[in-house]
Amino acid sequence: MKVSVFKTIHIPQSLYPIWNSEKCSISPSISCLFAPISTPRQQQQDNLRQHSVQNIQEVEHIKQLIQKQTQCIKTMNYQFNQINAQYKTTINQLQVVQKCQKSVLNFILNKNEDVKTFAQKQKKNVLRLKRRNDENDFCFESCEVFVQMIQKLFQ
Repeated sequence: MKVSVFKTIHIPQSLYPIWNSEKCSISPSISCLFAPISTPRQQQQDNLRQHSVQNIQEVEHIKQLIQKQTQCIKTMNYQFNQINAQYKTTINQLQVVQKCQKSVLNFILNKNEDVKTFAQKQKKNVLRLKRRNDENDFCFESCEVFVQMIQKLFQ
């Protein structure tokens, strides 16, 4: 019976550059010297793979940024719509006050009717406008007060 004994041969550090570190990561030995060392083409493919992974990571990062920007745009759009609604309400309120002032001014300048008739007509206008617009209560009240002041002034 024949017994074979294998002995591990250690490679001196001066030969490490030719030692294939991917295949022999634990300790350098003679078998590592003959392990295939990557060729320039393999190295190029490895580099391409590494760049592909980096590109994929960058694309994912860009996707996340786009999602954040999209959410920001949605939030800003919502805020804009809120501001726009407030603006429209303010315009409506100003129009109510303007109508009231115009009718009071016409009354003062023309005096075509007596104060009671004018006040009653204005109250009807205010009530009619109130039914159409709930958010203008303050403006209606100010118009009513305005009419009452004119009524007192001309009595």
